Amino acid sequence: TYLVLAFGLGIAGQLVRVAVGFKKMHDKNLAENVKTKFDHKKFWTSIVLGAMAGLITAIAKWKGDSQIDPEFIFTLMAAGYAGSDIIEGLIENGAKKQGIGT
Repeated sequence: TYLVLAFGLGIAGQLVRVAVGFKKMHDKNLAENVKTKFDHKKFWTSIVLGAMAGLITAIAKWKGDSQIDPEFIFTLMAAGYAGSDIIEGLIENGAKKQGIGT
């Protein structure tokens, strides 16, 4: 149950990030009078990374009797929001070092 909650809250945090990104993209498109195509692959990749960030955070903070309080819930959502950027950065750096995608 603990890990399922972490998974879901990581996704929720990432969905907040996606909503902020959509708003920024919408405003930019209006200002420049252009349309941006929705990238399904990037969307689902970011959702999975947000879920992973939530799981990693939950495992790192596990104390055996972890209380699920509002602060902990916010921590997992924040991990999903920001953690996907960290994971994406690590993947990109690893790919660059391996000469993949350059």
